[in-house]
Amino acid sequence: MSTYSFQPICPAWVIAMWVLVCLGLILHAWRRQRDEVPARIRSGLFALRLGSLALLTALLLRPWRETTTPQPDASRVVILADSSASMFDHADAQNETGDSLRRWDAAVAVLPEHFPWTAERLRFADQGLLPWTAEATALPGETALGKALDEALESRRRPGALPLAAVVLLTDGCETDPDSSLIEAARHARALKIPVSTLAVGSPEVPPNAAVAFTTHRLSVPKGEPIALTAQATSDFPKPFDATLTIRDNFGQHSFSQQIQLSPNATASLTFNLPPIDLAGDYAFTIRINGQGADGRPADDVDTLIVHIEEPPRRKLLYLAANPGWEWRFLRTVAEHANDLEISAILRIGRSDGDHATLPADFRPNRLFHRFNLPGNSAEDSGFPSKPIEYADFDAVVLECAAAALFTPEQQAALLAFVERHGGGLLLTGNPAALPAELLKLLPVKDFEEKIFPVQSALLVNREFIFDGESITRLGTGKIALPARTRCLIAHTPKPAARVALCDDHGNAMLVAQGNYGAGRVAWLGLEESWRWCLATQETDGIAVHREFWETLLSWLGHNRQPTLRPELPAGELATGVPATLGAWVTGPDFLPAPAAQVQARLQLPTQESRLLTLSPAPDELGLYQAEFTPVVPGAYTIEYTALTTPEAIAVTAQAMFLAQDFSREAQESSAQPELLADIARMTGGTALHPPVNWAHLPLSEQIPQHISRTHFLENIWTLLTLTLLWSLEWWLRRRHGLK
Repeated sequence: MSTYSFQPICPAWVIAMWVLVCLGLILHAWRRQRDEVPARIRSGLFALRLGSLALLTALLLRPWRETTTPQPDASRVVILADSSASMFDHADAQNETGDSLRRWDAAVAVLPEHFPWTAERLRFADQGLLPWTAEATALPGETALGKALDEALESRRRPGALPLAAVVLLTDGCETDPDSSLIEAARHARALKIPVSTLAVGSPEVPPNAAVAFTTHRLSVPKGEPIALTAQATSDFPKPFDATLTIRDNFGQHSFSQQIQLSPNATASLTFNLPPIDLAGDYAFTIRINGQGADGRPADDVDTLIVHIEEPPRRKLLYLAANPGWEWRFLRTVAEHANDLEISAILRIGRSDGDHATLPADFRPNRLFHRFNLPGNSAEDSGFPSKPIEYADFDAVVLECAAAALFTPEQQAALLAFVERHGGGLLLTGNPAALPAELLKLLPVKDFEEKIFPVQSALLVNREFIFDGESITRLGTGKIALPARTRCLIAHTPKPAARVALCDDHGNAMLVAQGNYGAGRVAWLGLEESWRWCLATQETDGIAVHREFWETLLSWLGHNRQPTLRPELPAGELATGVPATLGAWVTGPDFLPAPAAQVQARLQLPTQESRLLTLSPAPDELGLYQAEFTPVVPGAYTIEYTALTTPEAIAVTAQAMFLAQDFSREAQESSAQPELLADIARMTGGTALHPPVNWAHLPLSEQIPQHISRTHFLENIWTLLTLTLLWSLEWWLRRRHGLK
């Protein structure tokens, strides 16, 4: 900024009197020389004399110019770039050639590499100001223009900060944060006399848009079955819109494309039939619409669906017996023919050395137990499980009461923990008279009686409990044939919480189940020789009945088993920009909630970036570990949990997938507000910028440190030479024409 002034060498009235006297003398000479020289010469002399007087008067007044410029590196300009979703989701800006640009790209394009002053570049949405990054992405949350401007103004109080010269706001003007006010922040800037210049990007009119979305965002499909995905494509273009719909999964193994034409302002529903997937798990399918023409909002050109490929339910059974009888052999055959049942066993096949004291040592058996389909060497002479962790992989346990009589107190406690805490199922078979007192409380019945049926009889199935209608049909219209000479136990009094699932034709209970013992389920079966059903072939297929009975019963028993590591995700779809709590339930080797586990979660974002979260114990739930996470971009997030309960334990893992959607007002209130931004610039003393921007002429605050320079116009050699030239010409003209 420049100002002009005078610094006379004497009082102004003296100079004025001198000028008047000189003017009088010049006029007197003009009149006196009227008859002595031609008019042309007289006019020249008059002009030379007036010029000399004017130049002498200017020398006496001493005019000067004072220029004020900001001191280099003594102040700063804050450039605020709106990094909310609306700046990245909309492509209604244009470059110099007329091509469509995202609003963010249009804002960044006007920024030079070097500014004529110190510039501080910052990004913002509604979580405060963040440093500038070259490869920026949308920040979570809504747009808080007023909060960002207020925070920039308050930065002048930061210790060691340079004085604030101006603020430049690069935005579309869409303020969606209800707690923010750009007008109030502008009034604050005006009171501080800090100019706010604005650059509006985007169009105030929403351009035509094409979008695509799945009709549902989570789908379950059994493994091996075809996948049908339904989507809706929408266009509000005024003319027919030709587009390509492409579907891909997150592993890049399945893709599908289809050409469509959308009528003006129309919506079309489409179904895509994809081939079966043979590997169970979660898959994210992304659909994208690509077409010709400017699309107003590229963000809704993509949608994501999570497809859960269901593995057929498979139960793991542990059979514990005091001897390898026929029931075990036939039950093993059932497992071999069942696709959803896997059986393991621990069978007592010998006696201790004390029971063989009369035999020579060389003839005594060297094995007491046989282990089938269990980890480790089957020849190892290890007995029944004595630690809860040994039951961790099983859904249900079949325990002969005769074998339970051999359980040590430690083995009894391990089995109780499996049922009560782990949610496992327990089926007791045979005579409960031999049960230890600790296991007797698991029994759902009392008052037993041994019975032998002399002739073939029928057993009745409870239609409303364990066996559903389909199972009953396969079991033979609700009846099971019991061969003659079958020995069994019947119970007269089930416990109050138990129900009869199988009884004879006189109503005597033979299978009693209780589904609420702790977290697990318990049942008692009075038949030790159900394998005899396989011999009944007159009215029904005994083998099929035997298999159906055991498969249904064991499936019911193992229904409640809880995993050691169970992910807990928020219900429904997560919203981008909104913090969410990710959790996992962890139990220790004793099936109790783990109080001091080390739990981590590795997240894979839709952008293929990875992020590692450390989960902390929840304050009010033992065994629950949580961490807060804010989804930034919409799409499918894969999360893999890893938990280590003790330093000696083996780390367990679990996977999950969740979906984040953009529900914010950034997608709804999308029209740019250039008039509002122009008003902000005008009321604060700034300017409304338009590309290309001349950054050297940016309005700056007058309160910042300034460099003042003063220039005296006539105090130089050229003024003296000019005055000498004027006097010399005047003297030469007078002498040439004979004047004194």
